[in-house]
Amino acid sequence: METISCLGTQKPGDRIAFEIYPQTADGRDRTPIRWRVLRSEGARLFLLSDQILDCRPYHEMQTAVTWANCSLRRWLNERFFLRAFSAAEQQLIQPILCDGRFADGNRVFLLSEEETHELPASCRGTTGTAYARSVRPGSRLYVYDKSVEENYSGAGDERVGCSWWWLR
Repeated sequence: METISCLGTQKPGDRIAFEIYPQTADGRDRTPIRWRVLRSEGARLFLLSDQILDCRPYHEMQTAVTWANCSLRRWLNERFFLRAFSAAEQQLIQPILCDGRFADGNRVFLLSEEETHELPASCRGTTGTAYARSVRPGSRLYVYDKSVEENYSGAGDERVGCSWWWLR
């Protein structure tokens, strides 16, 4: 796995380590985040975290809401962005348009349904970190039906489960 000093030289399918976020159940660690390179366009990379890093509701209130107005978008681009990335790394992450709009604040975002269809099969399943799986007020990581074998992902013979992720 490469580190930030090599950013821009990767191709789709590569994995890199880019900044830190808690991954143990108690949340006291500062573990490098592993990212999958989905697309490479010159020095620009489109990355997806290797694991689900945290568990947050799509919106704080039970009401119909779009990606533009949901509390998860705000949390990702404010609290998560400031906690996970150093000031120098924040400068490397360029805002992009999501769904053709909302460039301001879209530095960290959820995949769209269309983007999930472009994922190679090896990137479609993931698990949550121990931190994401830890039970905290207002959060619970949903998992696939454990009785269905194809809902599991694993390393070698180890079955580690598989979790849902939100889409924008």
